[in-house]
Amino acid sequence: MRPLRQQVTPRLADIAAPSLDIHSPLWYLDTEIPEGDNSMKAMTLRLDEREYERLRTLAFVEDRAMTDVIREAIREYIQHKASHDEFRASLERAMQENAQLIAELAQH
Repeated sequence: MRPLRQQVTPRLADIAAPSLDIHSPLWYLDTEIPEGDNSMKAMTLRLDEREYERLRTLAFVEDRAMTDVIREAIREYIQHKASHDEFRASLERAMQENAQLIAELAQH
């Protein structure tokens, strides 16, 4: 296990996909990062200091990457939400509204 306070900050050039121009101000927008057979989208997540420290501590205790902990939390949140009747009703309403908008746009 690595020490909790140890900072590992790889150089951007070492972790960016070779085809990315990391000197361009737009290199990070909608970036896909290959991971095995899957391609992953990169995004920025802003946490306050307390959230960040709690996440970092949890990841350290479980000997996992913070990114893995975040992805697991997102998967669990989506599963949890998808099982609620209120969410499913909202989703159905949104699908009907979008279907109406798409039909209207198709007529023009």
